[in-house]
Amino acid sequence: MNFLSLLMLGCLGFALGGIALIARAIRGRLILGTTLCGACRFDLAGIPNAVSCPECGGSLVNPGAVVPRRIRSNGLLWLGIVIAAIPILLGGTTGVLIASKATFNSIKPMWLLKAEALQGAPNRSSAALSEITRRIRAGSLSDAGFSAIANTAISLRRNRAAAWNRGWSEVIELARVSGKVTDSEWTEYVRYSIVPIERHRKKLRQGAEAPFGLTLTGPQLTPSPAPGAQATVRYGIVRGTLGDNEFVRSDQLDTSATISGSGSSGTTKQIKIDAPIGMNRMNLTWHFEVLDPIDNKTLGTWEQEFADEVVVLPADGIIVESKANPALAPAVQRSLKPHNLQRHSGGYASLMVNADRPPANLAFDVFALPRTGPKAGALLPMGQISFVQGSSSGFGIGSDSKDLETDSIDLVLHPSARAAELNSDLEWVWTGPDIIYEDIKVESKSP
Repeated sequence: MNFLSLLMLGCLGFALGGIALIARAIRGRLILGTTLCGACRFDLAGIPNAVSCPECGGSLVNPGAVVPRRIRSNGLLWLGIVIAAIPILLGGTTGVLIASKATFNSIKPMWLLKAEALQGAPNRSSAALSEITRRIRAGSLSDAGFSAIANTAISLRRNRAAAWNRGWSEVIELARVSGKVTDSEWTEYVRYSIVPIERHRKKLRQGAEAPFGLTLTGPQLTPSPAPGAQATVRYGIVRGTLGDNEFVRSDQLDTSATISGSGSSGTTKQIKIDAPIGMNRMNLTWHFEVLDPIDNKTLGTWEQEFADEVVVLPADGIIVESKANPALAPAVQRSLKPHNLQRHSGGYASLMVNADRPPANLAFDVFALPRTGPKAGALLPMGQISFVQGSSSGFGIGSDSKDLETDSIDLVLHPSARAAELNSDLEWVWTGPDIIYEDIKVESKSP
């Protein structure tokens, strides 16, 4: 039963109770042993056998001619009026709230909000949690009440089978800022609120590097966490096996990210495959550390296993299919937008290329061709980039800047199936003529 139904039942109860009191007050209290003339209300005390009224002469023997004496209660009358007026006031308040499109949540008691947050329909639960967090932010919730609702949220988070409303995430994050959530509880909250998506190829080439990636999303985190309540995670592969062969063992976690409900973060590692040719069972162990967003102190850790069946091909095996279509070259060129090359004081150069819905899967070996300077006309490798057909994304690469003493370059993108192998999302790639962007400016960036 929702709050409006309870309110209506309460109003009905007050109205009926008030009307009953008013009726009783008007009727009056019966005075035993006394009677009145029904016509003129004369007191017939002392003349019980009279056949006519001494005052008005009316007959006292007819039915209804004599009535019992009653005394009205003014106090009871006013009490009934006050009680009957309560539903009128409540109805008026309800009308104002409805007319102003306000909700009843602001006047609900905390126990009712908590019950609706736990057991109400999704919309009602969200509305109740919004009011709870509003009270927390406004400081109108007692410290004990805040602690109790935070403990409820943490208990819910431990139950992976329970339906999760992201409003509870905001309660936990606010409680963390207020010191009501321990490091272990916070680790547990982050662990069960992010989703790691492991990415790898089904086909691997013996002796070659293969991409192993992980993307972290936070579908159960809030989009804009309070300062000090961000989900900051450091992670990396600590062990990988193919059948009986261990192809990676490292405890160096070299990727960290702050995840929210509105974004994602990912990393890709290129790992050399030394394993027998044929079908193999692959097992990967990723290690995660939850960090304090203020000082990067480790608050807690966990590990997660990923397993799959993969095939290891000979060194000359084909992993990515090439699809030659030279006619697509103009459309490919229009879909890509390179930014200016940045020369940094640390001795490296960086370049960003954005893709806007390319017409095919793309992968390139990237070369810079200086237009001036000591290396003018030399084809300088900068790395590899790749894009998925129809996607909108950016890809940044970096290289040594010592040979890029120039004001501008021509950017040469050479289609490459080998470059495509470094992207686990590409099973085929477009091949055609080189894509060339002329006169890309070179900018020097200070630290």
